[in-house]
Amino acid sequence: MSLLEAKPLPKISDRLDPIQKGATAVTALDGGWALQLFLRISVCLLLATAAGKFGSATGNSRILDEKDPILWFLSNRNLLLVTGIAELLVVFSLLSLQSISARLSVLLMLCLAFIGYRLSLYLGGFPGSCKCLGMITAAIGLSDETSNRISLGILAFLSLGTGFGMIALRKNASSHPKAGDL
Repeated sequence: MSLLEAKPLPKISDRLDPIQKGATAVTALDGGWALQLFLRISVCLLLATAAGKFGSATGNSRILDEKDPILWFLSNRNLLLVTGIAELLVVFSLLSLQSISARLSVLLMLCLAFIGYRLSLYLGGFPGSCKCLGMITAAIGLSDETSNRISLGILAFLSLGTGFGMIALRKNASSHPKAGDL
């Protein structure tokens, strides 16, 4: 081909990296870029909250050795460690699983566990806020109320983002038939 010959321009869909989901592909035009951005932000949030939990668990506050009101067989220190490890396992899954629906499913399980715990605290009438971010928030001068709102905001972001991501994948799967369906 000479320099004067024009090459056809590639289609926009040819320039986008598809996210494989079974036999269908989710491209950036279908919301794939938004799902990828959501998952990356989720990884960052979970890393930050896990670091806060691990940092808090190494402290020497008396409250760390008290039993958790919901999971009475764990001390607050052990609960922070267990939830921090769970968050790191989810981060590992989000970074290593190929299927976007599997990544969203793992994140959904974590969100449901956290929502169940928060509801149990609320319905059990336990006063005070959830120390979901650890004691680090008090160390940087945030009130319990502010810490509680931040942790609820993170949980809402993760839960709603996961739900909308699953809906987008489902819509995409129904609008793009698989090769065997033709």
